[in-house]
Amino acid sequence: YALTNFHVVAGPGPVMQCGLPDGVLYDAVLVGLDKVGDVALIKLLPKKDGQPFPFAVLGDSDVVKEGDWSLAMGNPFGLSLDFTPTVTYGLISGVNRYQPPEGKGTLDYSDCLQFDTSINPGNSGGPLFNMTGELIGSNGRGSFDKRGRINSGVGYAISINQIKNFLGHLKAGLDTDHASLGAVVQTQTDKSGLGRMQVTSI
Repeated sequence: YALTNFHVVAGPGPVMQCGLPDGVLYDAVLVGLDKVGDVALIKLLPKKDGQPFPFAVLGDSDVVKEGDWSLAMGNPFGLSLDFTPTVTYGLISGVNRYQPPEGKGTLDYSDCLQFDTSINPGNSGGPLFNMTGELIGSNGRGSFDKRGRINSGVGYAISINQIKNFLGHLKAGLDTDHASLGAVVQTQTDKSGLGRMQVTSI
């Protein structure tokens, strides 16, 4: 099994090919989707029965804190032609961050890790590791210079613990659903100019 972003697999559809650093292309199928949380689970098909695949150990993103070092992997700008990922090194600069959907999108990063480890377009779906080699997140979004689509020092990874919450659904082939409060909240300003939040319906 391999984790990636929903926005990475949305184009290819349910059947694809994936390359590993051994330089071999493997047939793969889409297993489960989290369209809101921007996560997809795919399954690589071995060339022969019983063939082992390398794997990463899932870490605990709840113990990650600001100032921790991290490693990001991926294929920025599609530079790698032999499936060997780029590796960058940097700091975790925030935890439990929220990134709302951009524009008219639906990708809601409700619990993500913020980091200055350099990522660029093409890093999406790649892993974010701690310094013991445990997977702590899936790189999915960056605050890019809109004109040049280049890194501006802030990237976001979906925390592995959020992904773990939905892993059963993903392996079962379900399109996961995120809970919401279902409330309408409005801001009201009184005569003094102070604002307050009021729940108008639940």
